[in-house]
Amino acid sequence: MSWYYPYNEIKYILGCSKGTISYHCGEGQKEKTMLRGAINRTKRINIIKKKLSRFTKDKIRNFKKGTRGGETDSIFNYTSAFKHINDAKHCYLSGRPIDLENSRSYHLDHIIAHSKGGKNTLKNLGVACKEANMAKNDLSVTEFIALCKEVCEHNGYNVLKK
Repeated sequence: MSWYYPYNEIKYILGCSKGTISYHCGEGQKEKTMLRGAINRTKRINIIKKKLSRFTKDKIRNFKKGTRGGETDSIFNYTSAFKHINDAKHCYLSGRPIDLENSRSYHLDHIIAHSKGGKNTLKNLGVACKEANMAKNDLSVTEFIALCKEVCEHNGYNVLKK
């Protein structure tokens, strides 16, 4: 003989919600809940990717135009640029970790400055933390390192190369 109790009675006896009872007693409920969770996680990830890609796409567009804002002479597409940027976990100048979700924390830098003949190519694209890129300005990496060494030595630090 099988017993049948309505969810309201079980709720009263156990002191838990009808949703919990449905999850444990309902047919296929655990699978539905797991599927719903997976769909929601995917939606959240896609929203983050969409937001991240919008900001990153703007940065790539500006990089492709260059500092003069002229027509693009680049020979790469957004997909290859996204991959290049996502592979960069650290600033190429300072070594600081890059937070790609915070678009204000990093810049896309011309490794060889536009003003010194640098092209808008993927090979010349460096992901740098905001502070290091602003300090570098239009210097070459070698000139920037020499300037940093000069500043450190002027302030009493002894700089040795590893």
